[in-house]
Amino acid sequence: MEKGICTIETWEDFKREIKRQFYPEDVAYLARKNMRRLKHTDSIRDYVKEFSLLMLEIPNITEEELLFNFMDNLQGWAEQELRRRGVQDLATAMAVAESLTDYKRGDSSKVESLEDSHAMGGGDEVPMDHNAPKKGSGKTSNV
Repeated sequence: MEKGICTIETWEDFKREIKRQFYPEDVAYLARKNMRRLKHTDSIRDYVKEFSLLMLEIPNITEEELLFNFMDNLQGWAEQELRRRGVQDLATAMAVAESLTDYKRGDSSKVESLEDSHAMGGGDEVPMDHNAPKKGSGKTSNV
């Protein structure tokens, strides 16, 4: 098939030509650079989303390299938990990491509600029998 400048004889030639014309040369380079800079600083869900977008822009990257980059850029506690669970592939690492987000979110909401009641002067509610003798006083109630 000939037309103008380009001669395409095989499927591989066609794919290469399409990529050359429509895929900017530096997209993969910039994606690799951004992946190296990407750090898990906020939520794991945001980190997984950004990592996924970047990995789709890098055509010739191995699963092993992706897993290394994903794990290496996690916060220490998250990386340690994934290693403890023995994740061996990227899909599992991403799924486990996102489950950590849900677990952490559940814990923090409980902590926040306790902190809110303490901040408002509420403290922990403990039922108290005002007629009971005080510990260590040796006195009994006169009821």
